[in-house]
Parts: sequence; structure tokens; C-alpha cells
Amino acid sequence: MAVPVDSPFATPALLGRDAELAQLAATLESGDSQFVVIAGPAGTGKTRLLEAFGELASMRGWIVPAAVEISESTGQEALEPLRTLTEGAPAANPLANSGTVAATVAATKAAADDVDRPRRPLLVRFDGFRPEPAVESWLLDEFLPSLMDEPPVVVAIAVPDVSGRLAELADEPLLLGPPDADALRARLERVGAELAPPASEEEVATMTAALVDRPALIEPLIRALRFARPNA
Repeated sequence: MAVPVDSPFATPALLGRDAELAQLAATLESGDSQFVVIAGPAGTGKTRLLEAFGELASMRGWIVPAAVEISESTGQEALEPLRTLTEGAPAANPLANSGTVAATVAATKAAADDVDRPRRPLLVRFDGFRPEPAVESWLLDEFLPSLMDEPPVVVAIAVPDVSGRLAELADEPLLLGPPDADALRARLERVGAELAPPASEEEVATMTAALVDRPALIEPLIRALRFARPNA
């Protein structure tokens, strides 16, 4: 069952990121394989921007597997959808004989093989990227480049900061700062007008000032307001 747009369980709105989403959209139109890094402190909206990027690519006919987080403790079950892809990867695969896999990738060879040629474009998304060094080297230097040999394939990685091999590959990372204050204020004004009693201008201004540097708290606060002060 679809979740109503105004439900407190709906996907959080993408606030003040129109310019960033437009920049990502341009990678879908280039026709080339590209490597994109979205970087910013916790709570700046990296995950939501990555979700919006996937939604946009899907609407344009791209193959968009679910985003996956790569960490040092990622289990082998997360790698299962990629079995055929990793087995066909070049050079030595540090994941092939691991009992407990240290990393995973968010794309499936089956999804790419099942479509008619010419192959539909593919968007691979990583929401977090913290592999152990050997796996990171294999992923960034061998596996992903081989995947991107047949364009268009866009690899998008969301991380708190860009360092190490990732920094070498990310020529111009998309750095996220605070969301646009006007967009945030407009969102809070719309929500505030629905409440009983409605939020005052002073309340909206106070919430905007408090949340512009803490976007991760925007949706939790809106849910709390709707719970404490139901719609008029």
C-alpha cells in the first residue's frame, strides 16, 4: 500500500538540493561512464540525495540496484547477488575465498545481462564506503573500472569525507554544506500552517535557524510536531 505524501512515514523531502541533483542528473545525460563522490558531514542529506539520484535515473530507464553500504564487517550474504559479477572480475579477487566477506558492491551482473542490447545504462550506488585496504584497492582499481568499460555506467559513492584512493579518483567531489535556508523555511511554513494551532512566524524562524546546520533533524522534528500538534 502506498504511503500518503503527508504521512510521517513518507520519504523525507529533498530540501535545498536542487543544484546538487541537477549536477548529478548531468552525469546521466553525458553518455559516458563516470565516477561520482558525494561528501559531507553526517546529517547533511547524502543518503536522501543518493535516493533522489536513483529515483531520477530509474525514471529515465536506467538499471538502478539498491544502494549498499560497504564496511569492514559486511557479511557474505550481502555479496550473494553479485556472485556472477565478482567471479568474472579481472585479476585476483580478495572476496572470492572469504568465509566472511569484508565488502560488497551494489550492482548485479544478472540485471545487466537480462536486458536487450544495447545494454541499458547502469547506476551503482554506495551509501557508505569503508572497506579494508585490500578490498578497497581491488574495488577501485580493478573491479569498478572493468564494470565501467562498457558505458554508460555511473558509480556514485556517498561518504563523510574523501580520503585515500577515493580522493585520487574523485577529481571534483560533490561537497554538501547546509541546505538552502529559504527552501527549509518554506517547508517548515507549509508544515506549520497544517498544525493546530498553526506555527507562528517566530516559531518557523527559530526552527529554521536551529535546523539549517542539522538537516538530519528536520524530518524527526516535523514528525514530532505533527504528533504533538495534530493537523488543524
